[in-house]
Amino acid sequence: MDLRERVKAVAKDAPKPRAKKVWQQPTMADFEPGTVLSFDQSYTNTGWCFFKVSGHSVLVMDKGTLREAAPPGLTSHEAVIQRSVWMNNRISQVVQDWGSHPQIHIVGERPVVAGKRIESSLLTCLGLWTAVVEHTAKARPAIVANDHMKAVLCPPDERSEKRYIRAALERLGLDVGPGWNEHNRDARGLGLVHLYDRQTAAGDGVSDQDQSVLGGRRAVGKAGRGRRRRSDGGYERAQLTG
Repeated sequence: MDLRERVKAVAKDAPKPRAKKVWQQPTMADFEPGTVLSFDQSYTNTGWCFFKVSGHSVLVMDKGTLREAAPPGLTSHEAVIQRSVWMNNRISQVVQDWGSHPQIHIVGERPVVAGKRIESSLLTCLGLWTAVVEHTAKARPAIVANDHMKAVLCPPDERSEKRYIRAALERLGLDVGPGWNEHNRDARGLGLVHLYDRQTAAGDGVSDQDQSVLGGRRAVGKAGRGRRRRSDGGYERAQLTG
């Protein structure tokens, strides 16, 4: 089985910790202390965040958004491949910059395994996976589903739109102002939920991120609905705390 098929198989068969019957607002005490490099990856816009949870605070050491415009004059499948190659090279550079920190958790969004975006979703997840294997001592990134992130951070009536993630992070007292957008906000949310899983789901048999992939809980709706496509190129990066 090649690496692409392994990524698809692990994403599809990821462990599914038992979800709480009644949603409860998480607090900072629900997140395991740790250092995280997390990605909300796609072949058009990839948000990432490098942060540390310590006590009841979150220190953001760096964050950014990688953007790629569609190459002109290419067929649809050629454009997907070219954009994915460009994005995966940039993801690899971010992993090289920050992924060597000791005891770091590297987290990505669970790829889509059915529907229209399956190929591009798998390609960018494969790019993150390859970067982790090549540039760190880890065997794989941890993977968290977008719908699982919403199920942890948002009440049931606030899971249909990406703007609710902003509200959820605000409830935790985290900065979501200038310098943040839907992509790097979601990256931070995915990383936080990975720490939440490690703190609260030990009783469900979830092992360390180097041994297994987290975030398979089911929630109402499908991950990725309502995402906005952007065509502006460039690379956005900022150093902020919050």
